[in-house]
Amino acid sequence: MPLWKGQNSEICHCMSTRHWKALMGRFTDGSVDILAWMLSAADDPLFFMHHSFIDCIWEEFRTTRQKTDRYTEYPTQYWDVGGTEHMADSPMMPMGLLNKDGLSAKYTEDLYNCAPRPTCNTTTPDCGSDYLFCDLRSTPRCLARVREGGFCVGVEDGCALGLQCCGKYCKQTCNN
Repeated sequence: MPLWKGQNSEICHCMSTRHWKALMGRFTDGSVDILAWMLSAADDPLFFMHHSFIDCIWEEFRTTRQKTDRYTEYPTQYWDVGGTEHMADSPMMPMGLLNKDGLSAKYTEDLYNCAPRPTCNTTTPDCGSDYLFCDLRSTPRCLARVREGGFCVGVEDGCALGLQCCGKYCKQTCNN
């Protein structure tokens, strides 16, 4: 999501369910039962962590860049949102809210808040976590440390704790 944009319409391109399934089929070569995958995705604990992170990115966009009234930006035509269940005034089940309520500040202020994302810079290259390192190759940013066996060229100091970059890969010990 480009955080430098200022309106929903500049970043949201809603697709119908038919287009979504076609897109997923393209990425999976049609080998995954998309409906079964969509029905079971929430069973994976990573689903909630991923969506919580997406919510925090959305909130960052909303609070730092959005300049218009969000309620007026919700798509108004059903073909723009993928069906009548996605229309602005349709219920967001099982929450007792309307879909357009997902764009309101009250929704985000009452239900959750996000911790700031870790940052680093050239003078303080510390991300505040054993699981992150400060990537100084371009604009400094915090990245996840590289796991054992992971590729470490260019981020030699980014191997997980107790590992070192040996040649191209993070290992416990380097064998010459």
